[in-house]
Amino acid sequence: MQKLLPTKQADRSNSVRFKKFFLTVFILNVVSFCSIAFAQQRYLGLSLVNEGMEDNLELIEQAHDAGCNAVFLSIQWGTVEGYISRAMKQENGQGYNVWQVYDDQIAKAHSLGMKIGINIAISTGDNATHSYSDRYGINTGDGWLKEERILNAGYDGTEAVFQKYGGKFHGVDLQFVMTSLAAQSTRDRIVSFTNKVLQRYGHLQNTGELLYVNLIYTRNGEGEFEVGTDKYHYEQPTNLRDNNSLSDYSQPMVNAYRAWLSAKYDKIQSLNFVWGTNYGSFNQVSPKRPSLTTFTQPDGADWYLFRTQVLKDINNIFKNTVKAADNRIKVISHHGSVYDKLSLGRNTFAFNEIASELDGIKINDHYYYDHRFAIDLVRSNLPGKLYINEAAYSPDFGIPNFVAYATESFSHGAQMVSCMFFEQLLAAGGAPAIQDLAANWLTQPVTNPTPTNQTSFMLSNIIDQRGCVTDRNNYSGDCDVYKTWMNTYNAASNKPVNILITNDLRKECQMTLTGSTNISNPRIGTNINLSSSCQGDCSGLSYNWELKGSSIGNTANLTDVKAPLVPGTYIYSVTAGHNGCAKTFEVSVTATDVLPVTLIGFKAAARENEVSLDWSTAEESNSSHFEIQRSANGTDWRAIGSVKAATTSKAVIDYNAIDPTPIVGSGLYRLKMVDHDSTFAYSKIARVVFDSPGFVSFYPNPAADRLQLSEAALHNAVSVELVDQTGKSVLETSRPSSTISIGHLRTGMYVLKITGRDGIITSRQVAIGR
Repeated sequence: MQKLLPTKQADRSNSVRFKKFFLTVFILNVVSFCSIAFAQQRYLGLSLVNEGMEDNLELIEQAHDAGCNAVFLSIQWGTVEGYISRAMKQENGQGYNVWQVYDDQIAKAHSLGMKIGINIAISTGDNATHSYSDRYGINTGDGWLKEERILNAGYDGTEAVFQKYGGKFHGVDLQFVMTSLAAQSTRDRIVSFTNKVLQRYGHLQNTGELLYVNLIYTRNGEGEFEVGTDKYHYEQPTNLRDNNSLSDYSQPMVNAYRAWLSAKYDKIQSLNFVWGTNYGSFNQVSPKRPSLTTFTQPDGADWYLFRTQVLKDINNIFKNTVKAADNRIKVISHHGSVYDKLSLGRNTFAFNEIASELDGIKINDHYYYDHRFAIDLVRSNLPGKLYINEAAYSPDFGIPNFVAYATESFSHGAQMVSCMFFEQLLAAGGAPAIQDLAANWLTQPVTNPTPTNQTSFMLSNIIDQRGCVTDRNNYSGDCDVYKTWMNTYNAASNKPVNILITNDLRKECQMTLTGSTNISNPRIGTNINLSSSCQGDCSGLSYNWELKGSSIGNTANLTDVKAPLVPGTYIYSVTAGHNGCAKTFEVSVTATDVLPVTLIGFKAAARENEVSLDWSTAEESNSSHFEIQRSANGTDWRAIGSVKAATTSKAVIDYNAIDPTPIVGSGLYRLKMVDHDSTFAYSKIARVVFDSPGFVSFYPNPAADRLQLSEAALHNAVSVELVDQTGKSVLETSRPSSTISIGHLRTGMYVLKITGRDGIITSRQVAIGR
């Protein structure tokens, strides 16, 4: 509910005009406060906000006289540590007791036999920030850094630091300020100030006078996210007041969100898979900005879940601090309504998770809300704990409305009902009603409802519908949650029912994903295969393989994937998921231009009419064979033989091969070194030149009647031609024989051309004479 808190005022004569009070009926389930269960004694209590310096001792006496037996007071950090404490010491001397108001209130309650509940407030009223500055504000007078203050973002796209007017103290205007719940300074302040409060008042637990403690920090005196800010941009108002903006978008919150996302998804590819985005890293992700769909879709659901976790963490830090001091002390959460329209921005729909490790919960309902539904909701989802509903007196609704409020809350399982604006209730003649409530409820033992009817709802549903109104007289257009509860309640003959929350935003990934490649160290540009394997809940999975942020396939396994063309280590990631769950596994592949074997040397040399090829390896791994290739021009290569490799070796191995029919002229040789996985690499090129007369030997020269070709020349030749000095062909054959008849030719100089099997033409001069 939206609570309008008073401005600060030290003048006690005006205390009624500036203070809000609460009448609280408190039911506990066991006698001992050392037990998990609560005492059977009910408590009717007065709540004191204590934002100024009024002690309200007379009002405590009036509450006691009307039947109240408890006081619930807020202890403000600003009064003890902040501006107000400094102002009071300046006025009264440095020896002034900054705890005096609280000491006096607790002493008065003790003298009247009333129990004590304590709200520990870690926010403050600040004088320095009540000045002109830009939308991002300044450091506070207490040294709270502007970078760590709560930042509101508006539906219009603008933003400004959070602050709201806090009234006057001794004529000085104050701004209500707070730091981000994600900032370490905030968490340190929670621990430090809580310990100070418990050091001073923890003894109340030993005397059985301390009922509970809770943590508050919003302008409405609750524990949740703020909505709206009054901050000006210099002299210009911003459009971020009331419900026009959400918090918190400060840098500590953004950094914490990124860390939370990293812990949840592990790999940015998994987040991109679920969100449908293409971020390169978690540091590029920002919280979803305010809109009508802020908390919908996967990115909005994660933002909501994270905010819920922050509220839970803050409460647990507080709880752990309290329990470390005295584990008997009851610790509860404190919210406004946990189902209304304001609850969306305050992020309290998942109140059961926020308070799951605490001893109870306090909610503040509006006058016209359906309190039966409210208590059924908190009781069902936090079983066996303390449930508190804060009622409010309003002249517009009258005393009967307050009585009905309290009665409905009690009958559905509340163990405390508090009345806001208690002084107005007394002024309206409400003392008899208070006395009746005390007589009817404080004298009866607590009875916990045992509903037989039950229903449930999805968290996403109440988020999508932006909360409920719960107008019992006109609910046809209300949220589904309330309509479902109403139908169940009516079917149960108007008795309490259970209504359970299912957090469908939280996706538990019950799967494990792994990936692999058939070649971890492929040659650049060669093909590899990529495969994945899933264990667990693997039905209906979708897949995405990526390399350097680009998708390369969307099946579980990929074949014939071309390795990168540049040597280096590359990460292939496979992401698989369904229904908001995703897992990513990374496969490392090192593309290399290193030879499949380590060659010591490769040489080619002419040996008579053959070419001898010799090479040695120092190390081999997975090698298959060596293919010997020859070329006449360095472009067109032909395999002329193959030698089996040693497969695996770390010793020096010598290899040899012979080319029995080398190319006439210049011949080029290389090795194609092939692995068992079909990858390969080439050796350097070796060159051999056969241009000696012995290689193309023919005789005699000069010749008279015939030429005799050598066996080597004849074996390599595919054609023979004899050309005269004019270039005219005088003899040509494609079927050369060892003897060529030339007796019919005239004497003179001729050129003998022999075309080899590799297309190389070798020419030699021949003299014919008689």
